Amino acid sequence: MLILVIMKKTLQNLLPIIFLLVFSAIIGFNSGTLFGYYIQSPKTNSKPDSSSEKAIIDQFSLDEIKAIFPNANSYRVIKEDEANVFDSNNQNIGKAFHTLPIAKDEKGFAGPIPMIIGFDNNKKIQGIAIQKNNETPAFIERVKSTGLLDKWKGKTTEEASSLKVDAVTGATMSSSCIIRSIQTKLSGKQVKNEPKDLFTLEEIKSIFSEATSYNLEKENRALVLDSNNQKIGYALHSLPDCSDLKGFAGNIPLIIGINNKDEIVGIVVQKNTETPIPFFKKVTDSDLLKKWNGKVASEAAMLNVDAVSGATMSSSCIIKSVKTRTANYIEEIAKEKAEKIRFYKDCTFEILAWICLVLSLIAYYPKAPLGKYRKYLMFIFVLIPGFLLGRFVSLGLLKAWVSDGIPYSTQIFMTILVALAIFLPMITGRAFYCIWYCPFGSAQEVCGMITKKKYTPTGKVANYLKKIRPIFLTIILLLILFGVNADIYQFEPFSAFLFKSASVVVLSLAIVFLILSIFIRRPWCNYFCPTGQFLENCRRKKQ
Repeated sequence: MLILVIMKKTLQNLLPIIFLLVFSAIIGFNSGTLFGYYIQSPKTNSKPDSSSEKAIIDQFSLDEIKAIFPNANSYRVIKEDEANVFDSNNQNIGKAFHTLPIAKDEKGFAGPIPMIIGFDNNKKIQGIAIQKNNETPAFIERVKSTGLLDKWKGKTTEEASSLKVDAVTGATMSSSCIIRSIQTKLSGKQVKNEPKDLFTLEEIKSIFSEATSYNLEKENRALVLDSNNQKIGYALHSLPDCSDLKGFAGNIPLIIGINNKDEIVGIVVQKNTETPIPFFKKVTDSDLLKKWNGKVASEAAMLNVDAVSGATMSSSCIIKSVKTRTANYIEEIAKEKAEKIRFYKDCTFEILAWICLVLSLIAYYPKAPLGKYRKYLMFIFVLIPGFLLGRFVSLGLLKAWVSDGIPYSTQIFMTILVALAIFLPMITGRAFYCIWYCPFGSAQEVCGMITKKKYTPTGKVANYLKKIRPIFLTIILLLILFGVNADIYQFEPFSAFLFKSASVVVLSLAIVFLILSIFIRRPWCNYFCPTGQFLENCRRKKQ
């Protein structure tokens, strides 16, 4: 009898672990991967290249290729990440390259974002298609709607691999992953050379007399330093920005000096192929190169300067080059300032996220001094983890991590949050995330403060309502198990905090339950939330 009691208690303690294993097995069985590792044979190309004895993994689909090549009729995989594309006449119309496996370590919010990059027969990018992934769909839609994928269109590999592209605001992690994956794929096919030094110290000294050295910040921008190693300005080179501008016999390379007040202090013309006498001598004898002195970059980019009579083509090339390079410099500085602001903003957000987590952990323990300030904490969790950060645990996120691997290297905070949400209740027997962190749970509690009187279901109604949550979770797990292509993120209202990109379904769901929470205590949490039920199943039940 004693043995049976011990066995029963042991089984009860093991139930959370058993549930976690079953949940992982269901997702792994459907996706073919478990935490990013294959657990079953991946799909292979039914018609491997004749030169290969082994079947090649087919990561492509004709529909996705057609999204890039509208005239595509078929394709043939020649490598794991490369396929030839054919039209209805069986003529080769380009190549399709897959970002996996080379970019497998690049992660968005919920894992890698596989893509197909199409090149036409002129070796220019025809288009890019995003494949099925585990990102929040609203993020991917935002990326597509901003035209991010068109940035590389028409570019050669060399041009595209050096292209600087900014992340999309409101979908930073997803868009950054897309940018990094494309860059990784392209750079994997091309070895990038060290930037060529277009400057000489003598030429820089002819503009900045106190200059003793310079450091290349970019191929065409150098930081000019004095003898104390202090910045005294920038030296801008007109190439490659102005390589298409021609004088009489070709391009005319320039160095433009800009001091710390953002004023142009001088311009030097480098060696060129213009006719020295009489045409180019007329340019150097005139005061053309001094026209921009004392002008700030924004004025120089807009300044209208007349060409030199008798050397029209040469002087026009110089004028256009100065305007083009100063305009590009303004854009560069603006982007760098924006990147700095974004960096400080991201750091601030990260600090706020950790502060919220620490506060929730302190409040979690019984008799904690923060417990009496619960209502204020709820406001904080709605505003910071909810609206400001958009960080929350959901079944969609858990599914993505089980199938694609946990991106702990890029998402340390979320990894720790999920671990605490699962394992703290398993150890202590008390719920943590749902009670002391969940932004939507907090939002319901805040709405519930509007009225003190609440409807509390009793009897049969209470019994029926209590069955909804486990049934809902079971239905979702069955959908995953049987491979139904359902967007799990749409089953929960959490992404409503990202209201600019959230779907109508999610927003409607959130609004309905926030209104209900005025009259019923946490209706979504208590009776419907599948993520809450998942975490409840992980909780060790008190004996």
